[in-house]
Amino acid sequence: MKPELQLDERVPACAVVRLHGHMVAGSVDNLAERIEARRTPEWRSLVVDLAGVDALSSSGIRVLLKLEQWTRRCGLWFEVRNPSPEAARICKLTGLTSLLEEVSREVGRPFELTFPAERDVVVAQLDELEAELQQRHCAEDVVLRVRLVLEELLLNVATHAKPPSGRVEVRLAEMGPLTVVRIVDDGSAFDPFSVTLEEHSDDLALRRIGGLGLPLVRQSIDWARYQRSQDRNIVEAGFRSAP
Repeated sequence: MKPELQLDERVPACAVVRLHGHMVAGSVDNLAERIEARRTPEWRSLVVDLAGVDALSSSGIRVLLKLEQWTRRCGLWFEVRNPSPEAARICKLTGLTSLLEEVSREVGRPFELTFPAERDVVVAQLDELEAELQQRHCAEDVVLRVRLVLEELLLNVATHAKPPSGRVEVRLAEMGPLTVVRIVDDGSAFDPFSVTLEEHSDDLALRRIGGLGLPLVRQSIDWARYQRSQDRNIVEAGFRSAP
C-alpha cells in the first residue's frame, strides 16, 4: 500500500509534504518522482513531514536521500521534519540523523533581543533588528522581507496574543543559506502559517484584522516552522536572497 501524500502550499515558497503510512519496499516506488512532479516555480524549500509514517525501511530512506539530492540540484532548501518515533529510530540506526538536524545547525553568531510586547516598543526595535541585518551584509531583498515579516508578526503578538509575561523574544541567525528569524512569546496559541485565511475582498473594510498581514507574511518567506512548546509560541521564518 502506497503512503498517503498530502501537499501543503499555504506558504507558497515552502512546500510541506506530509506522508502517512508505510515507507517500505513495494510501497514507495516513484514516490520521489511524484513529489518532484508537484513542484511549482514558487518553491524555494521542501519540507517532508514524517509524523504519520509508522514504518520506514531502507527503501524509504533512499527516497529521502533522493529528494535531498534533487533539492540540492534545484537549489531548494530541504528539511525532514517531525519524524515519528519509528522513523527517528531508523534514521538513527542508519546514521542519517543529519537529515533531521541540518535545519538546526546555526552558522556564526546569533543576535537576540527580548523586549516588552508593546506596539511602540516593537516599532523602535524593528530599526535595531534591521541595522543588525545590514551589519551582517544580508542582501537588500532579504532585509526588506525580514523587516516586513517581523513587523507583521510582532505587532500581531503585541495586539492580539497578549503574552502574560508581557515580553517577546526575537533571534536572528544563519542556517546554511537561510537567514532565520525566531519569535517566541507566551501568549495564546497561534500558528500564522496554517491558520485559514479569509477569501480576498476588494473592499478593505470587509477584511478582518490581520487579513492583510498574514498573506504578506506567507508570500515573503522561503521556509517556515511553528511549534507550541511549554505554553509558548515558537515561530520561525527563513529567507534566501533572490537568485
